Amino acid sequence: MVFYASTSLWPTNIYNKKRMYLVHRIVAKTFIGEPDNKQVNHIDGNKLNNNINNLEYCSARDNLIHALNLG
Repeated sequence: MVFYASTSLWPTNIYNKKRMYLVHRIVAKTFIGEPDNKQVNHIDGNKLNNNINNLEYCSARDNLIHALNLG
């Protein structure tokens, strides 16, 4: 089973609690933008390939169909 790459960051707020972020979401938000109600899809199905050319936004339904088609 392959898991998503993640990282932890410590924000500068009054609570000083670290938060885990998924790398593919950071990359997509930074280079593609942040559309409402969309998920980040790995085009090639490789959860560790966080290259901007491999990421796209899609609906939850389309993301599920894409995952089922890839197996």
